[in-house]
Amino acid sequence: MQQWQYQVGQDKAQQKNVANMLGKLYSGTNAEVQNAMDYFRNIPGVVGINRTADGVSLSMRDKDGNITTKDVSFKTTKGELVGAEGFIQAGSSLFLGANADPKVAVETALATKGRSFNEGYVGSSSATISTPGQVDVGKVAAIDGAIIEDDATGTADNLNQIFSGTGISFSFNEDTSAFGTTDEIIIKDKAGNQLGTFAVDDKNNLDAIKATVYGELQKITKSAVPNPAPPPRGTQPSGGTQAAGGVDYSTK
Repeated sequence: MQQWQYQVGQDKAQQKNVANMLGKLYSGTNAEVQNAMDYFRNIPGVVGINRTADGVSLSMRDKDGNITTKDVSFKTTKGELVGAEGFIQAGSSLFLGANADPKVAVETALATKGRSFNEGYVGSSSATISTPGQVDVGKVAAIDGAIIEDDATGTADNLNQIFSGTGISFSFNEDTSAFGTTDEIIIKDKAGNQLGTFAVDDKNNLDAIKATVYGELQKITKSAVPNPAPPPRGTQPSGGTQAAGGVDYSTK
């Protein structure tokens, strides 16, 4: 089993999230399909995902850096469309390995009952090659599909998965009281400082969450850019010429 399969499949809530996203890949609106693709693309180890009218192709990098591609088809060997349950089960086996629970696939398929297969959407989501000073906007875009209304626990799990390795972490306050109405996620930086607390009872705070995360990613990527060393004496550019690295060494 791949390490990323273990990480995704070790929690029942995560299994439901994966199944839910697979359901969106099958019968979601165009926006929901793209959100689901961004969600899967941001699982550690996944470098790209492609969807056509025939199926979904997933490219993964193993611990040795080798990339393999696996397919989950929307159709049978006879070219007939498989049902949502069949697709979700096949996709769950790919993403979760031995951790896949077929009952979760059945429950998710029932929840999509009445929704037709999205035949027209064709698209892809590829891993952004991060360079110093550049924010991975793909991760920020994936927040759209990661937020689960009224489920702070699942939302925090999704976001921690997407932003694994960045230093940004997400915890939750799940209101379980009889009259509770507020479920919140807490965003913290690498040092554990709280950046913000946002309710996820609906998606009204989506833009604020994305802005907070984007701002922190900007700080992280900016700090990753090494300060350029000053040029040797007597070689400073003059006349306002800007040296490599964006630092102006001219004397004005």
